[in-house]
Amino acid sequence: MNRMIKIAFVGLALLGTATLSPAVAQKKSKKKKGGSEMPAKKKDGKSFADITKKCVKFEGLFTIYQDTTTGKSYVEVKEDQVGKEFIYFSYIADGLLDAGFFRGSYRGSKVISFNKHYEKLEIIAENTGYYFDEDNALSRASGANINRPVIISQKVEATNKETGAMLIDGDAIFLSEKFQMIKPPSRPGSKSMLGGLSKDKTKIKKINNYPENSEIQVTYVYENKNPQVGGSKAATDVRNIAITYQHSLLEMPENNYQARRDDPR
Repeated sequence: MNRMIKIAFVGLALLGTATLSPAVAQKKSKKKKGGSEMPAKKKDGKSFADITKKCVKFEGLFTIYQDTTTGKSYVEVKEDQVGKEFIYFSYIADGLLDAGFFRGSYRGSKVISFNKHYEKLEIIAENTGYYFDEDNALSRASGANINRPVIISQKVEATNKETGAMLIDGDAIFLSEKFQMIKPPSRPGSKSMLGGLSKDKTKIKKINNYPENSEIQVTYVYENKNPQVGGSKAATDVRNIAITYQHSLLEMPENNYQARRDDPR
């Protein structure tokens, strides 16, 4: 009887060893020869070099990269540009008078700054309507009840490990109305010729870049399948209205301008 029990225990032990062996073998197979572990898989996401290697580089104030296959654009923001103020200016490069847009018409301008917030890069519109004397005690409340809106917030696509420069999606910025409202808001009793902004037809037309300013020209196409407002012969097809818009980013000038008191004479 005791002999039979011993045989049963030995059988169970051998069965357990056979069952564990594949698991142990599988665990060992994940290691290289010599006992070193296999390297961990790389995290998702492309590097700065991977994104820009197939792009045309437009070097300037804000270096812009444009993919030679898809036309997708990226904007490089240098590390020392974060926290600085820049001037944004825009105008109509070409349009349709029937819709209220004509060549040379000045549009919005503003002072902007860049702010890094975790994995995102923000573009903030600075309020220039108020000024407080820094020597006055009231200046301590200069930010009270003043709107300082974040007009653009984009995820940083990649960071240059050598320079610290960050890459953000240029299409998301320029192929939208984030920088400046182009289509005017609707008013009671009036209808706009412009329909909805077409993501498929809107495109970057031209990029000119210089050390102190970056110029991006975009053709915005507004679609309206059932237009209720007609137009002249210049409209060609009122279902599709194209507006060419110029975005300008300029270096804030450094000068010794001093504010002076108003002279009523």
